[in-house]
Amino acid sequence: MTAITMAADKIGWTLMDFYKKTQAHFKAKAVQKRTIRELSRLNDRELKDVGLHKGMIGHAAWESYRIELENQTRKYGGVV
Repeated sequence: MTAITMAADKIGWTLMDFYKKTQAHFKAKAVQKRTIRELSRLNDRELKDVGLHKGMIGHAAWESYRIELENQTRKYGGVV
């Protein structure tokens, strides 16, 4: 009986971890999309002022995704 209880607890945590990972991914994806949207609105001069050009927007957005995912990982105590 103990083995069944322990297995059920492990499944519960696994589902919770999956939920947290999925939630963190979608939050980071939203940050990535917002970064693309906001940087795409800037003209060449404004992008140059922040040290970017149009070809770098995708990379900057990917970095924002990566950083947000790391922040979410810290928030959930390394679970994500």
